[in-house]
Amino acid sequence: MRALAIAGSATGDSVRASSLSVFADELLARSRTRELPRVAGELRDSYGYTWTLQGTFASRAAQKRRNAYAERLLVRDAEPWSALARRRGAASRVPLLVAAWRTLLQSHPHDTLCGCSIDAVADAMDRRLDDAVVQGIGIRDDAIAQLVGYDPVAARTMKEVWTPVVVVRNRAPRARGGVAIVELKEFLADVPVGPGSSAAAVRRAARSTRPTFGVSVMQILDRRTGYDQLESPRHYPDEDLVSVTRAAVWLEPVPGYGLTGFPLGSKARSRARPRAVHASDGALDNGLVRIAVDASGRVSLVAGDRRVEDMILIEDRVDRGDLYTPSIRDVAAVPDFLDATVTKRGPLIGEILLRWRLRDSAPQRINSRTSTLAARLVIIAGSPLLRLDVSGNNRRRDHRLRVGVRTDVRDGDVWADAAFGPVHRVPLRLPDEDSRDESPPSTAPLHRYVSLFGTKQGATLVSDGLAEYEATQQGELLVTLVRAVGALSRKNLPERPGHAGWPAPTPKAQSLGRFAARLALFLHGPRTPDIIDAIERAADDVLVPLEGRTIRSTGSVLPTSLGVELVGTGLAFSTLKESEDGEWMVARCMNLLDAPVEGAWRFGAPIREAYTARLDESLGEPITLTGDSVPFLAAPRAIVTILVR
Repeated sequence: MRALAIAGSATGDSVRASSLSVFADELLARSRTRELPRVAGELRDSYGYTWTLQGTFASRAAQKRRNAYAERLLVRDAEPWSALARRRGAASRVPLLVAAWRTLLQSHPHDTLCGCSIDAVADAMDRRLDDAVVQGIGIRDDAIAQLVGYDPVAARTMKEVWTPVVVVRNRAPRARGGVAIVELKEFLADVPVGPGSSAAAVRRAARSTRPTFGVSVMQILDRRTGYDQLESPRHYPDEDLVSVTRAAVWLEPVPGYGLTGFPLGSKARSRARPRAVHASDGALDNGLVRIAVDASGRVSLVAGDRRVEDMILIEDRVDRGDLYTPSIRDVAAVPDFLDATVTKRGPLIGEILLRWRLRDSAPQRINSRTSTLAARLVIIAGSPLLRLDVSGNNRRRDHRLRVGVRTDVRDGDVWADAAFGPVHRVPLRLPDEDSRDESPPSTAPLHRYVSLFGTKQGATLVSDGLAEYEATQQGELLVTLVRAVGALSRKNLPERPGHAGWPAPTPKAQSLGRFAARLALFLHGPRTPDIIDAIERAADDVLVPLEGRTIRSTGSVLPTSLGVELVGTGLAFSTLKESEDGEWMVARCMNLLDAPVEGAWRFGAPIREAYTARLDESLGEPITLTGDSVPFLAAPRAIVTILVR
């Protein structure tokens, strides 16, 4: 302290000891007397001043996709169901959620989630992501069990009266019906374990040919035999051999953040039937969307009066860059179309499987291996979306593989989803002196989707975690599947002269082996409040769809559970969780519009009190309640946090 005071006196500055809070108070007091500069935008342009290093969006792309899944699991599953269970008298799960978030956040700092680290750091991130996912699933499943009144201790002693029930969960803050994917488990035989198990009596049941589920329409997707274990904190685990059927079913609307139970084997509750998906040779049609594949693999898409020809784009180019900066060169491989097969024919889901071999563009290249790529084009009854489930096997080094779609929106405005809602993106135009030390890439980041908007129509591509896109003036949207490079940093890249990090080899960043992604294309109208809202709902339908799983060991039919719904055009879900002190439920949303929106949270049961709050959950103003509804006004592009109990 004395040395600092001496140093300060030489320049006329004074030095005094202070706490961080006192410093913050003083800083705020002084700022009120000054005109502060306004800073706006994403702050992604430091060209001409220092490196921006925006080439990391697709480095170790599979890890970014896995991280996105883990975040969705915690934000859209574990936290909301835990908060709802707490509201109904369950113990707080805040300590468990803090532990899961701590595990996940250890993968986020600086170069780790960026993917620009050595292989040992990437290996550690893989373990943390696996750990966070396991924790999130456990928290989610335990909270849902409490919400539906399932007690594994009691169930363990009542095996003779078990009534298997399929519990469908809606992870969106709005009522949703339509197609859900469910997993149906049926008992086949006991699996004795331990001393004497070889001579133990074994119960057996005949495998059903087609399980019933209490719905009007069901389409079986696949069946297998597996094991199902009942865990009880007071008993030895019980293991059974089961038949597992994965099926698509048609459901009446399930309440927002609600749970609905269907006894396995029950009769249909409703006779409602959707317009079926129809399949013919190389074509699928659900009345909203039609796709067709010709003999050369060219895909055409028709939605209403709109038509897109040769829709699928595949690009594989040489990449001589490092984990910080791509250095894209000539074509690395050419896609050779192999075949197209209709693999699902409805009535709820139609699917065409397309396969390509990625042939080396230079056959004389040494140590070249052929990669493969497949795309499942999926349409669903009642949905205007075209799903693209992409998978493949990367056997090539030093290249960038992308898949994309052509749209009919040329020269459109680009809006990409980011952490706090979609942002308008325009290409950077740099003077020569600003690009001397680093050239900006043509790619940019996306959170969940990227949209093109024209004056009369628009198109949106949803991604399940792949974070790099490029939009062209011709109406193309491309997403990077694999960017395979073998060095942390290279010195003499024309796009960025000089080392961005230590020159270490990263052989695992070549991303050899299998890869996958889930994308979806939504053709819609121009950018209006209703369309912005529809895109947000479409993203939820792709990323957090209706799902159901079987609880085999319950003794009764589980009731419908009403959770939470968010009302207001342009309002996007952000958070539903317990407060950090365990005393409140935190409901947070974002206004995606540039105009104020009147919104409300509906909780399905009376609320005693509600307050506005800051992001740090400190109380603001009290809110006048209307039964189970908490009304609020969201300012343009505002984040609104509300505490209720």
